[in-house]
Amino acid sequence: MRIPLNTQITMSVTAFCEASGLGQTLVRAMLSDGRLQGLRVGPKKLVVVVQSYLDLIAKQANDGVPFYDKTEKAIEARKANRKKEKVDLEDLGLVP
Repeated sequence: MRIPLNTQITMSVTAFCEASGLGQTLVRAMLSDGRLQGLRVGPKKLVVVVQSYLDLIAKQANDGVPFYDKTEKAIEARKANRKKEKVDLEDLGLVP
């Protein structure tokens, strides 16, 4: 059973991921770079402030999705991999 986001003030990272459909790696990156707000509750417990996510969605719906330069290296690597010369399996003797 999914918990509606708009009925919560804060959620654990795990519960937030289940409710939003986002992965933990992305959520933790968003908390780290400030796109989402989080709070420490005790020495280990990290919770997501749900309103920060709802505000982010509303802002992106209004302004569009911003460009994130942190992904440039990965995009360039993918482009370089696509441009690599394709190997012909017949030339390698792998296809009869």
